[in-house]
Amino acid sequence: QWALMNQFFEENSIIQRFFFFACNSQLERVSILRGRYVTMGPVTAMIEFPQWALMRFVRRSPRLKWFRSELTEENKQILSREKP
Repeated sequence: QWALMNQFFEENSIIQRFFFFACNSQLERVSILRGRYVTMGPVTAMIEFPQWALMRFVRRSPRLKWFRSELTEENKQILSREKP
């Protein structure tokens, strides 16, 4: 179980791909401000969503018009050039 949950935010994890992006095709407004996930196992920790995961979410959400998160300014600029 722990290994399964800890794979959630590995960049190439099938679990992450399905769970985080399963509903994104219809979303228009999303706030993941201060979003965290919990690692499971001998050491439990709350970890921020990785920047690559937030960016991938925006890139794969075709109807998204508004998104609030902990993206860095640099990544916000990159995404606003890609999706004006």
